[in-house]
Amino acid sequence: MGAFKEEQHFGVGKGSGLTAFIERFNCTLRQRATRLVRKPLSFSN
Repeated sequence: MGAFKEEQHFGVGKGSGLTAFIERFNCTLRQRATRLVRKPLSFSN
């Protein structure tokens, strides 16, 4: 059993353009939610 049900999860190719929406959403989240951003190695507490 995986993270998604088989009927909900389907693969798409790069030519379909469907990944652009997801990537844009990921970038928006990363900019607005600082918890999702990785701290650089030089980060000190």
